[in-house]
Amino acid sequence: MRIGIDIDDTITNSYNRILSEFEKYYDINKYMYINAGISYYDIMKDTKTFPDYYDYCKNNFETILYDVPLKHNVKEVIDKLKENNEIIFITARNKDEYSDPYTYTKEFLKRNNIEYDELYTDVKDKGKLCQDLKIDVFIDDAVTHCEDAVKHNINTYLFDNTFNKNETRFKRIYSWTDALDKIES
Repeated sequence: MRIGIDIDDTITNSYNRILSEFEKYYDINKYMYINAGISYYDIMKDTKTFPDYYDYCKNNFETILYDVPLKHNVKEVIDKLKENNEIIFITARNKDEYSDPYTYTKEFLKRNNIEYDELYTDVKDKGKLCQDLKIDVFIDDAVTHCEDAVKHNINTYLFDNTFNKNETRFKRIYSWTDALDKIES
């Protein structure tokens, strides 16, 4: 089986780390964003509160996310899944936010001893790529990417996060142990 997996907030806890930094730089209350379920995509569009969002990201994301913590059990579960499956990381990390998203992400995965078969960065239509790559199962925390995958008839799981709590259209994964159970069944 070919398993497509997102990175930020699917295998990592990026959102909290980024919001903590935004709180300092933009003088916002991160808990207001967390409690309101506001996603990265909402923040990117708010040019009044975050007027230099892309400049800030390009200049800071590589430092902020260098040692971002992995989700509990993710390495062990991916190792277990990799025994009988192919692991393909599919991320929207792009040149607007990173100087070289592919190399940065490859080094991040290596530093965290995460084994995988393929890595794709700067992916705008994850559903189309999943279809092209013949992905059997796709896991992402972003509703928009799950919508894309479902449109391309990909078996899709939404990884639970504060900004997708109200979404009910997708099968949901609550932890990496849960992911292992659902994928193996």
